[in-house]
Amino acid sequence: MLNTSLSIVVPFYNEEVALEENLVTLFETLKSSGLRFELILANDGSSDQSLKIASSFQARHPSLIKLLSNDVNRGRGYVLKQAFLVASMDHLGYIDADLEIPEHHILELLEAMLSSGADVGVGDKTKPSASKVRDFHRMLATKILNGLLGFCLNSKFSDHQCGLKIFKKEALLSLLNKTNEDRWAFDTELLLLAQRDNFASVEIGVSLRRKRKSTVSVLKTGFMFLRKIVSFWKRGLRIQRPS
Repeated sequence: MLNTSLSIVVPFYNEEVALEENLVTLFETLKSSGLRFELILANDGSSDQSLKIASSFQARHPSLIKLLSNDVNRGRGYVLKQAFLVASMDHLGYIDADLEIPEHHILELLEAMLSSGADVGVGDKTKPSASKVRDFHRMLATKILNGLLGFCLNSKFSDHQCGLKIFKKEALLSLLNKTNEDRWAFDTELLLLAQRDNFASVEIGVSLRRKRKSTVSVLKTGFMFLRKIVSFWKRGLRIQRPS
């Protein structure tokens, strides 16, 4: 059994199709591990039945699950920050509600952090095990964008936008008041800030399970990401490393 405790945030937006099944899977995985944990379900203004599903699930496990909800869509970063501020465990993390990244990687990442003493743990879906189920154009776009982050901002991470990350509580809370991003770029911003503040990190390769076709436009997202890289540069988030 891992000698720590863990708060896992599950941000969701219009996930009614598989939300209940995924919450059960995630909950049972954490419960069977013997780890002291809590789930924080964070609704980002869903317009389907997602909030109703999450509310019902939380009511069945009120001592282990918290539920936060926004009436309108405020963005991934916004709801994650809300959730982190009510988390109570020693380590704080999050995983995407679709469980495209299998839930067992949470425990693997936490174990890697404890073994290495890292403050930050990041999943990496750029490994060959993940590329087998990814669309080629998405895989290529991910590699290019992460390469640009390395080249332009000197970031060492292989997969900034991976939907599985864990932090030591004190490290994460020290970073939150420095963040500006409320939407998808929050993931990358957090890792840039963590490097700038010299927090130790560890990455592990994760597999993927494709449950549905992605609706993300690679071209549109790519242009948006390039603009964010410029914005991060202007904010002084290029990482300085010893020569």
